[in-house]
Amino acid sequence: MTLYLAFMMKSFRKHLAYRSEVWLRIVIGVIWVGIQVAIWDALIGSGEVDGISLRNMITYAILNTVISLSLMDRTLSEVDQKIRSGDISVELIKPFNYMLTVFADQLGRSLFIATFTVVPTVAVTALLFGFQLPASVGHFLAFGCAMGLALAISFATSCMIVMFAFYFLATFHFQWAMGALKTLFAGSLVPFWFYPSQLRAVAELLPFQFLGFFPAATWMGELPDSDIVRQLLLGLGWAVALLGFCAWLWSRITWRLVVQGG
Repeated sequence: MTLYLAFMMKSFRKHLAYRSEVWLRIVIGVIWVGIQVAIWDALIGSGEVDGISLRNMITYAILNTVISLSLMDRTLSEVDQKIRSGDISVELIKPFNYMLTVFADQLGRSLFIATFTVVPTVAVTALLFGFQLPASVGHFLAFGCAMGLALAISFATSCMIVMFAFYFLATFHFQWAMGALKTLFAGSLVPFWFYPSQLRAVAELLPFQFLGFFPAATWMGELPDSDIVRQLLLGLGWAVALLGFCAWLWSRITWRLVVQGG
């Protein structure tokens, strides 16, 4: 445990060196929120649509922007590069679990972004456009649980694509498919409130909602308490299932490479 904590802190300190990247993320985040505010202002204006006002959508846009920045889905590019270069073989013979070090590295990155990107981005966008505080302390705590699920699920889905690289020469088609699924079912740009009832029913059963809609809607208090509890349990089930599948798949890959020799 101490080893992986050291990897996490090393990742945190590593990102401190990229100060220009921090400022760039903040600027891009503010611009992206501004674009969404302009769109929703044109669509909603001073009125409401299904009980959702422009003020609600501004908060929703800010939350989803910072959620997307915090997700642990940058695993793909880093590990995929090592697989293509062959450096992954060196990682496999080291006396620790490589995927746990990747998880620790991504967790350190998310902690860094939460501290130096999320907080400033929320502060600036709140001053420019306004921002709603959590509906209650209970909703804030539920939002924290939802973010934990978002980190776990984003890491698991990214890892699955990485592991497919051991079996396929290219993973761009898996990346495209995963990106399409996230765009449709995460609700990051268009919340489930505006989805057709049948599409929303499907989206609420999938894990992608935890990467966008569910944490934001929980913060805003737009979901009944019973739905929040039920969806948190569903998200926990998805996180355990996806991480368990990744662990099983990784054990198969390492057994094949180390024991069978390729």
